[in-house]
Amino acid sequence: MLVPILCTFRAKLGALGKTCCKMRTIIFYCRRLTPLSTPRLYSPDFHSSSTDEKELKVDIIAEVSGSHLEGIKKRGFYLDDIYQHVKGDGVKDLKIVEDGKHLQITWEDGHVSRFYSMWLRHNCHCGVCLPHTSTVLVNFSKIDENIKVTSAKMDGDNVIVIGWTGETGEEKYHEGPLLTKFLRYHCYSDAADKQRREQRAMRFYDDKTIPELEYKDVISSDEALYKWLLALSERGICLIKNVPSEKEHVLKAAERIAPVQHTIYGNTFEVETSPDPIPENAAHTRIGLDLHMDQIHYESPPGLQLLHCVKFDECIQGGENFFVDMHEVAQKFKEEEPELFYTLTRIPSTANTVDYKRARPAHVRIQRPLITINHKDEIVSVLWQPMLIAPLQVPEKDVEAFYKAYGKFYSLVHTYKSMYVHRLRPGDMISFNNRRISHGRRAYTDNGHRLLQGCYINASEFQSKVQMFHNKYGGGKWPVRNGAIDWQ
Repeated sequence: MLVPILCTFRAKLGALGKTCCKMRTIIFYCRRLTPLSTPRLYSPDFHSSSTDEKELKVDIIAEVSGSHLEGIKKRGFYLDDIYQHVKGDGVKDLKIVEDGKHLQITWEDGHVSRFYSMWLRHNCHCGVCLPHTSTVLVNFSKIDENIKVTSAKMDGDNVIVIGWTGETGEEKYHEGPLLTKFLRYHCYSDAADKQRREQRAMRFYDDKTIPELEYKDVISSDEALYKWLLALSERGICLIKNVPSEKEHVLKAAERIAPVQHTIYGNTFEVETSPDPIPENAAHTRIGLDLHMDQIHYESPPGLQLLHCVKFDECIQGGENFFVDMHEVAQKFKEEEPELFYTLTRIPSTANTVDYKRARPAHVRIQRPLITINHKDEIVSVLWQPMLIAPLQVPEKDVEAFYKAYGKFYSLVHTYKSMYVHRLRPGDMISFNNRRISHGRRAYTDNGHRLLQGCYINASEFQSKVQMFHNKYGGGKWPVRNGAIDWQ
């Protein structure tokens, strides 16, 4: 059952009995499920197709002059979390240009931003368009595509109030606030874009010494956790020392960053020599393993991999792990063999994992290029697992070209001299960015016991943690691109 309700709120402005009212309208749709059920909230003006539902209109007053900032804060805009480090957000001059197509802002430090009218309208901070920071309720079907900025004025030092008009859309006029810190933070001028990209660019290091931290510190201290995140973000690898020898401590460490990413192997997996004459995985043998990234057959391969050395007898010869920065290799390949490089960005390969003998059988397959570049010609992803490459399925004209490029890249990867090398010891936990760093293993002898326990963390969860800790400890800087096909 639906019960229509009409509520009107009015606010008095001014002094000495002078009053005026500003109104906004927002539409909610509610269905009575039970007498005590929670109403369902729908976007304004998006009508349900159900015939038994009726519009429930609630007229809500706009934030009145002088209270825009407080209204935005009450809706949880994270001013103290995200935008506290924004500098130069004082406005020196506002100018509507190109007949309302753009709003030009000259900032106190001399930087100039030009914001497109529809971009501004899309990001309006009024209570109707943005009732909560993660819920944008702007209905583009109601807005004229040629909407113009018709007014822009400061409301205090932190808010710009903008008015828009359109001629053909249903919405003829709209007015709303935008925070100056938000605008400066998201400025998309060429200069701002260049600065962001330079900050986010991967840096490659000639020194291949693996950074080290103590397990007890990363478990108990956020400052040490931030150092761990920085090492993984900027170098792609870090060694955690003196981890207790019992299993499951890899989970405890991982969960300091984020919940583990479940795969066909479960929440954790173990790497040790199998007595089975035909093991299900080459990792469960003593043979050497070529450089590879794990689980690239997934639509979203794991971001981080953690490997805890539970046991590694000293009598065993070999078994060292080695690690290569695949983005560094791909960049070198781009510089030395540009035609072949772009072939690998254009022609997709196929990766798969097929196992019908498991308790939970798996047949996972995906087709995409080994290397992905963005619209700025920057490398944003490299996926490398030659042991999981399935038969190539592309147009006939591309087969020869692919193998020519693949062979050259393969040779470069496997002759690359700049690598991290480490023999794990009990109590070591190696952690690395699985979307950036490939790993391999040297063959080892069978006169002892070697046991590793590992787990994964999703790339987006990792990036989220890095950004939050940058905001808390690192001056709000942007995190280095982590190889997860991030275009920015």
